Order: sequence, then structure tokens, then C-alpha cells
Amino acid sequence: MFEGNLELAATRDVTNGTITTKAGIQYRQNLGGTTEAVTLPGQALAVPVNTDGTIIGYVGLDAKYDLSAASTLNLSAKAAVGGNQYLALSASLGVKTKF
Repeated sequence: MFEGNLELAATRDVTNGTITTKAGIQYRQNLGGTTEAVTLPGQALAVPVNTDGTIIGYVGLDAKYDLSAASTLNLSAKAAVGGNQYLALSASLGVKTKF
């Protein structure tokens, strides 16, 4: 698998944290064969895999908020669109603590 990204991001400091917005494009290309071997009880199959290159565009937002001197709240969200009605949405929320 080959994957390349071109991204533009901007970060702004806000009270007790930062906000980053980003946008970019991503290209993925399978470098392997056109099939994968799958073995089931009593069967051996060759399953075709996508070997076409894929280009998607995406936008995202990352936010960090300092809860205290030792803890940070992190939020990340991303939306990606591409050909063949491809749409992916992802988000994460977490707390990092130093101890």
C-alpha cells in the first residue's frame, strides 16, 4: 500500500488551548496483487481486491483545552469524500493526564 497526503493546516491559540483546522487530499494505491487468498473449512478462495488508485479530499478540526496544569481535553473530527459516493466521518474525544 502506498499512501500520500498533501495537507494545509492553521492553528490558533485560544484561552487555555488551541484550535487547528485542516484540509487536504489523500492518494492511496494498492501495490500488491489483484487477489487475496482466503481459506475456509473445505474451501480455498481467491478474493479480488481493489487495485485502482483512490483520491479523497478531507477537512478536519482539532481542539485542545487545558483542564489543568496536568490534564488536557482533546477533540478531533474529520470528514472525507471521494469517488464512488465515498464518505467517511470520524471523531474522537479524550483526556490526557500527566502524572
